[in-house]
Amino acid sequence: MTDWYDKNIEAPLRGIVRHLRDNGINTVISCAHEMYIKCHSSSQYTIDTIADLLLDYMTKTYGKEWANFDVETRCEAHFGRVSYPLIEIRLYLIREQRAYLLKEKRRLTKKGVKQMTPKQIRGLPRETRERLLRVNKLLREMEEVTK
Repeated sequence: MTDWYDKNIEAPLRGIVRHLRDNGINTVISCAHEMYIKCHSSSQYTIDTIADLLLDYMTKTYGKEWANFDVETRCEAHFGRVSYPLIEIRLYLIREQRAYLLKEKRRLTKKGVKQMTPKQIRGLPRETRERLLRVNKLLREMEEVTK
């Protein structure tokens, strides 16, 4: 039987999101394409706790050399109301992100990872085309970083 995490959280981030939530951190959104997790905070203690939880999880799961992340906070005001501080966690898990992007590219093109012609890309539905272009851009950026 699949649980909520299997159904709602993308595979590369599933373990980290589960670990944060199991330890009382309210995650609100995550994206495996861009490798980020966002959550609400009520204090500096939360930020310190998140950093400690991430370091512990990533060191155990990936090793120290793969425990790379940024934790940033910001407050937003909309229509005169200040929201909870939003915490964005940016993860640098290149292997997992690359594997996920290649799988997504195969799914979108239904042809594997072969190069599509511009004409074939234009023939895709708009949403699929935009998503595929974003995936391709991320893959190109990743190749530049890992050279």
